[in-house]
Amino acid sequence: MKVLHLVPKFLPSVGGVENFVYELVNIQRRKIEVEVFASNLLDFETFQRVEIKKDFPYIKRFNAINLLPFLPRGLGIFSFSMLKEVLKKEDFDVIHSHSYGYFTTYIGSFRKLLKKTKHVIQTHSDPGRRKISKRIFDSIVPVFSLHADKIIAISELEKQHLKNLGIKEEKIEKIPLGINLNLFKRDKRANGNYLLFVGRFDIDQKGIDILLKALKISSKSCGDIKLIMIGDDSKNKIKVMHIIEELELEKEVSILGYVNKKELIEYYHNCKALVLPSRFEPFGLVILEAFACGKPVIASRVGGIPEIVNERNGLLFKAGDPNDLAKAICKIMNMDSSDYEKLCKEAYLTAEKFDIEKVAQRMIELYESIMHK
Repeated sequence: MKVLHLVPKFLPSVGGVENFVYELVNIQRRKIEVEVFASNLLDFETFQRVEIKKDFPYIKRFNAINLLPFLPRGLGIFSFSMLKEVLKKEDFDVIHSHSYGYFTTYIGSFRKLLKKTKHVIQTHSDPGRRKISKRIFDSIVPVFSLHADKIIAISELEKQHLKNLGIKEEKIEKIPLGINLNLFKRDKRANGNYLLFVGRFDIDQKGIDILLKALKISSKSCGDIKLIMIGDDSKNKIKVMHIIEELELEKEVSILGYVNKKELIEYYHNCKALVLPSRFEPFGLVILEAFACGKPVIASRVGGIPEIVNERNGLLFKAGDPNDLAKAICKIMNMDSSDYEKLCKEAYLTAEKFDIEKVAQRMIELYESIMHK
């Protein structure tokens, strides 16, 4: 069996989808043939393109253009060269398209309609936003982009959202994202005392402004607190730095930009907790990374997050509320050591349920099931 993955961007581009597909493909390649098609874009905002002398052996990158530049978050980007290649290619059994609303799901769906190719879509979508634009988007896009034998929902919330879009329940398969537990491991010796943010410097989605305001509040009420921010080096980094300056948090906040995996794991090991203050979040792969390293998570109560984070392995706060986040920060920073250790232990046990090896095997079994229909 050979599977063709279609993904909008791929490593070294920064993002949860990119990291997940990378880990998934590396495991699947041991058992089946796998190929990955992606755009040659590194960042959808700056339109910077990937420049790699030696690329991954299983990937082919295609030129992409911003066909509809008025659409946000790269949703107007399209690759005609990828479409052409997918339509003429015949040496695969299943297409696995990633990211609802992006050109990859359109291309996979078009191939499905035209040639009846077995097609799986993993939406990685955000069902949480209530903006009018999101509702209009959801009323139009599924007609064109959700033609598949199976659609993978990464959370129960996303599954319900897909049903609300008119997708029949028997076509939806709930399979969560997974984490490489051989890479992300707990280190009981580590004992840091800073907060950690890991993710794109997307202020609108990731709620970075909420985090910085909460840090200002909590520093006044419960002492000096340090925050390390790890993410991409996009133009949003400048905006984040401006907020830090406005709040006079230059001494409390360190922005590191991108770090490699080995360094990232060290930062997880030595932090007090990961903070994910997103305004909307389908799942949050960084939550599993922190959990696997034995660290609790402070996260907003949105999207699929409450299905992973609870009072046993972290703290939830009201999304968009810096005061509520500040209370959660103070609580975890001043927590009794035995109570904190219970959070760390439960965090690690939670991560074990999301082993990427098991997720990859479930995907293969799903491919096999649709091939035999």
